[in-house]
Amino acid sequence: MHNAAETLTGRCMHAHGLVYYPSFDSAAGAAAMAAVVPGVPQAATGLAARQADGYGFYSKGVQHAAHPGAQDRPGRKDKYVASLPARKRQRYLLAVRGRLSQMMPVTLLGAGTGRIAAGGCIAAARRQAYGSLTNFILAVDGWTQIRGQLNGAVQADPAFPAVIAKWSACMAAHGYNYPSPDNLWNRLGTRIYGAPTPAHHALEIRTAVQDYRCSQAVKLTATIRRLQAHHARYVTKALAGNVSRITQVFAHAIKVARGLHVTG
Repeated sequence: MHNAAETLTGRCMHAHGLVYYPSFDSAAGAAAMAAVVPGVPQAATGLAARQADGYGFYSKGVQHAAHPGAQDRPGRKDKYVASLPARKRQRYLLAVRGRLSQMMPVTLLGAGTGRIAAGGCIAAARRQAYGSLTNFILAVDGWTQIRGQLNGAVQADPAFPAVIAKWSACMAAHGYNYPSPDNLWNRLGTRIYGAPTPAHHALEIRTAVQDYRCSQAVKLTATIRRLQAHHARYVTKALAGNVSRITQVFAHAIKVARGLHVTG
């Protein structure tokens, strides 16, 4: 869906005789997001990947050490815009974003309000991809809010801390003392990313593999998935209505994306 909107933005800009560098989401990134398990950030990482590189902390740490600040550097799109003379830059930004007077107020799902660009190629692309700017906000902000509500119910279920405790006991029996997968992810990630040594890489791989084995032994992911399915059947009418609306928006956006021969 994001990729469809980026493709449409590019076509709109090209129609104005302007260059546009789209930023596409990868299929792997989209798949990882779809596989998110509340409380288990490493759930999407398979055994083969863990045996080869742990969770990926070491690789990212090495890359950061070799190119510090690379993630903060402007991308191709930002570099291009910054390189334009002032008058051309103004024309470019007007075409892509529209005028400030074209900002539209929006109500965020759950609580709060915001403003979104209603003019320019980005807004036009979002309307085409999602059906309307309201639908775009619903798909992006609303889905995050809904997922948070559903995950909150899952984590409040007594079965959730029970299976986490089983996982923790299994890990402790093998010398890895972490109260939860979240805690492991954050503590180990910080330690290895900050000091990506071969010894730390070996530790990361050992920990990741044992984490996988313990998760399988106590049926960690399967239990949480079952809780997700259970609580999804008992949501409020308001939440069910919002899920239905978002599902329709997604269906429309996917249809548009397929017509453009893009994914995501």
